[in-house]
Amino acid sequence: MDLLASWPEPVVAYLRRACGEAVAVERLGGMSVARVYRARFPTGSVVIKASPRPAEAHFYETIAGRLRAAAVPIPRLAWLAHLPGADWFILEDIPDPLPTPPSDHGRPDPRVVAVLARLHRTTRDWTLDFPESPARSWTADATDTALGCFPAGVASRLEPPLHALQREAAPLTGGWCWISGDASPPNWGVRRDGSVALYDWELFRRGVPAGDLATIVPGLGDTARFRLVAARYIEEWGQGTDPLPWTLDELARDIAVAKAATVVMLMRAYVDNLARVPDDYITRLVEAFPPWVHALG
Repeated sequence: MDLLASWPEPVVAYLRRACGEAVAVERLGGMSVARVYRARFPTGSVVIKASPRPAEAHFYETIAGRLRAAAVPIPRLAWLAHLPGADWFILEDIPDPLPTPPSDHGRPDPRVVAVLARLHRTTRDWTLDFPESPARSWTADATDTALGCFPAGVASRLEPPLHALQREAAPLTGGWCWISGDASPPNWGVRRDGSVALYDWELFRRGVPAGDLATIVPGLGDTARFRLVAARYIEEWGQGTDPLPWTLDELARDIAVAKAATVVMLMRAYVDNLARVPDDYITRLVEAFPPWVHALG
């Protein structure tokens, strides 16, 4: 309960008024710079999030309702306040996490792919005034920053293929639709009826489907898994009046390149303190990423 005592008075006052006295408060994990908690009350539980960045508050205030109306499942927002140093949200607590598949599991969760396809289709023609997430472009500087995480000999061999992937990734920043920006398994919850909802929207931005699809592939993935995800997405999208402009091979390759971009930007965020990335997570990437890049071609 010490956590509750440290929160701003308006947050605590709302919780007491709406939910009563908390019986337990726990800090939830994640790499975001936001602080996320679950508070339990005699009548249920809620999620509390404090974010120093304005993007997610703007999302919930201006965009979330439009997406819910289009059947994109987003946690219900109970309360939001712009307080000094952070925006504070009180959100629906979705009871169960999405099971995280093992890294050798190839088939994507069809519920997740269906939601992403619906999100992308719904927002294809949207024009939004939305704050840009910091440091999201894969630039040469980002590549060099990531290379600094590797031993010198490894970095020198990794530099040419990684810069080649960076150049190949340039079209992935195109504004074909709006994407969640981070649809990785820890950001999903499962409701009692078995449906899923996506929690984290602080990286919501313009992009291409591969930017979201790369994040749902467990681990680094491989060509076979990228093709499975691409095939499921194409199947979900269907052949309607707005066909996808990518073949199966093209979309699978874009997912692979987007996965590389995700790793590079994660390493940059680690170096620049833009996210709470655990040291051991980077240690594992430093070992696994170079052979993966060389195999990717």
